[in-house]
Amino acid sequence: MKVSMVFPRFFKWLGLLLFILGAAIPYEGDVDDITQPLGLLIQVATFTGLLFMAGSRLKEEDEWSQHIRLNSIQWALLVYMAIRIGMKAIAFYTRDPDWLPVSFQVNMLLIIFIVLFYSRTKLIPFLSRKHQE
Repeated sequence: MKVSMVFPRFFKWLGLLLFILGAAIPYEGDVDDITQPLGLLIQVATFTGLLFMAGSRLKEEDEWSQHIRLNSIQWALLVYMAIRIGMKAIAFYTRDPDWLPVSFQVNMLLIIFIVLFYSRTKLIPFLSRKHQE
């Protein structure tokens, strides 16, 4: 089996903690990461938490989980691009740049990947076990 670059399993919980802390810090207005150090801290904690959750090893990492990981990132990219193009079209049509938030752009790809990957590794095997019984 080819070795893949994934984080240890406990990084999933560390990432969840970082994401919750980054999302729970109260901040008025837009999260400005250029002039405000707290804004930079929030964005780095949120992004790092999502990255840790997306790249953490499963309990049993094998060829099937690598296949699901690759398939999930491909679908996440397609869904992200479709949503992004739709948001750009709406922003162009309404002449409103508020439809293009930067923090949403950065984290959305990782969020879609995490939802797809963990739904395929946790939900689908659970459903297939029910049909076998």
